[in-house]
Amino acid sequence: STKTFNIQQEIIYENTSATALSELYFNDWANSFKDKSTPLAKRFAEDYLRRFHFAKEEERGFTKIYSITNQNAQNFEWERPEGLPDIIKVNLAQPLMPGEKVSINFLYQVKIPSEKFTRYGYDEQGNYKLKYWYLTPSVFDGEWNIYSDKNLGNQFTIPANYSIKLTTPPYLYVATVLNTDRFFTDNGFKTTYLSGDNKVNPPLYLTKTYRLE
Repeated sequence: STKTFNIQQEIIYENTSATALSELYFNDWANSFKDKSTPLAKRFAEDYLRRFHFAKEEERGFTKIYSITNQNAQNFEWERPEGLPDIIKVNLAQPLMPGEKVSINFLYQVKIPSEKFTRYGYDEQGNYKLKYWYLTPSVFDGEWNIYSDKNLGNQFTIPANYSIKLTTPPYLYVATVLNTDRFFTDNGFKTTYLSGDNKVNPPLYLTKTYRLE
């Protein structure tokens, strides 16, 4: 299987600070598995995790961004800042004032890496243990806190309200701390609706059996 997710994501970002924001930063930690030069790979090297350096291409993971648009389908200017392949900077057309909200729509593909690097990813049995598989806003608390993924387990992200429509092969069970609102199978695919308020990076498990290790 190709182990890719095609994702259409809307982030409604509210400026809770006292500062007008002319740009927003997002964590794209799925892209930290893309090659040997990312901050994550360099940390792996320091920890003697040679297996990442000798990994097969299919065992690595990446993010492929197709578009980043506003609610009127107009493109935002965006970039990956130098040396930060797993961060996305989006330039706003006009500053986001304190208390205001903006809708950022992402269309992208995520290739899930093997779990053998961080315990998250796909395993040999065809199960998925997913942690950083989608984009999240970086934290602004008077200044931007820009952190690359270094597998330290303590990344600083903000709680968010989630609403997810997940389409998977029907043989995968969905296990998550989010609420399963409903699911149905149609045309050989299972669609599961998940939601949850005030959650921080809720992990998602897609398993072939009910039993979770």
